[in-house]
Amino acid sequence: MTLIDRYILKQFLLAYLGSLFSLLFLYVVLDVFTKLDEFNVNPALKRSLEEPTEAELAAPKGANVSPVDRLHQVAHKRNAKRATLMQFFINMGNYYMYRLPVFFDMMNGLILLLAATFTLGWFERQNELLPLLAAGVRMKRICLPIWLATLGFIGLGLLNREWVIPECAPYLLRDAEDPLGKRPLLVRGSYDANLVHIEGRVAFPQQKMIQFARITLPPIGNSFMEHLSCNEIFYRPPTDKEPGGWWLNGCVPERIDGQYPYLHWLEPGRYFLFTELSYDRLTRRPNWHLYQSTWTLLWVLEEEDQSPHRPEMIALVHVRMTKPILQFLLVMLSIPLIVGCPERNMVVKMGTILGLFALFHGLDIVTANLAQREYLDAALAAWLPVLCFGPMALVQFIDPMRN
Repeated sequence: MTLIDRYILKQFLLAYLGSLFSLLFLYVVLDVFTKLDEFNVNPALKRSLEEPTEAELAAPKGANVSPVDRLHQVAHKRNAKRATLMQFFINMGNYYMYRLPVFFDMMNGLILLLAATFTLGWFERQNELLPLLAAGVRMKRICLPIWLATLGFIGLGLLNREWVIPECAPYLLRDAEDPLGKRPLLVRGSYDANLVHIEGRVAFPQQKMIQFARITLPPIGNSFMEHLSCNEIFYRPPTDKEPGGWWLNGCVPERIDGQYPYLHWLEPGRYFLFTELSYDRLTRRPNWHLYQSTWTLLWVLEEEDQSPHRPEMIALVHVRMTKPILQFLLVMLSIPLIVGCPERNMVVKMGTILGLFALFHGLDIVTANLAQREYLDAALAAWLPVLCFGPMALVQFIDPMRN
């Protein structure tokens, strides 16, 4: 690596870090103002507003409480629930700490584009590019450190996408006002391999329990479908000795005469259901697949044929394959827009670069939505932007100075 390579690489890294922290600061500042009420809550005292105070418990039943006393009680509860300044910043830090990898994954392509633009634009503005070209250094040789750094950050983005974000997924699916993950969740019904359907009203994460569940058993032979209405069901994870399943309590009917090998009757109103449907699978949020690794998505597509988000996951897998290629093509296509036409104002060049970025991602979003709605094949929708912009980037690679 020559001295000029180190100099270009240093300028690129400085521009990259400056763009990264500028966009991150802008994102945090704008997002914090929309979540001030959520961060200003002490998670340990969150339920204090619903719990009765000592004065309310000591008051006789049916006693009249004046409006002034009621306002004082409400104000006291809200003050007890409100977080201190230190707790406010702790809540904010816990929330955004797990969202930094997602922000990096979303903005990495734009930051690489801005870094390449600022680096080459500054070279041209300071008349440092012209002596190199006059000395016989080819434009591809000048851009080589930028291309290598771009590939390095793209590889870092892949590691972040496949390892870091899946580890943060449980925290990313929580709301800002529920940092401890104790809020009850909605239950989304699902089928298992035996076509047993499980649904419920509300789930409690700490107990891994679902209230007011309904189990639908498929017909066997000449029998009809059976329905079990349960007051509560508890999940038992699988072990090395026995498979996982659900304890069913308070069931109606109290006993089923049908022969179901995966349903064991314990006592009147109690059963145990052997199934691969886990608690996490029944309480998945609609966007849970966005934070999973590609290998996990491929496993889900192979194992869960009845997944309601199957078209979206197929499109997402193809988009992840083409995203690194599109990020590199975007940087390559931006080079002639930066170093060409030296008489053009830098602001105009920056607007052209951002227009190119909007065109790239606009086409990517349109094709992804068409694939999710099954109007377009998922593979074709993901590779269509590459097929459109790939030949243009190849021409720029052959001759980067071509206008």
